[in-house]
Amino acid sequence: MNQRCAWVNTPDPIYAHYHDTEWGVPEYIPRALWEKLMLDGFQAGLAWITILRKRDTMRAQHPTRIRRVQRIIRHIRIQIHLIRIADRIGL
Repeated sequence: MNQRCAWVNTPDPIYAHYHDTEWGVPEYIPRALWEKLMLDGFQAGLAWITILRKRDTMRAQHPTRIRRVQRIIRHIRIQIHLIRIADRIGL
């Protein structure tokens, strides 16, 4: 067993595995980075172990959420471009 940080105070194997294999490790794969970002956002006000237990559900919904966020970002970019064009032509 690896020496664990004091905050890993549960014998839960999910938590121990997260600490031993993921915590503090830089992530470069876009999908995994997105997952970590979402997990961190969902964590607000909840125990981290609760979020880790819901992780598989989030992974199953990942492609749908990515497409939805991409559509929103695309819409925002279009709006920004329209504002810039209107500003340039004096509307």
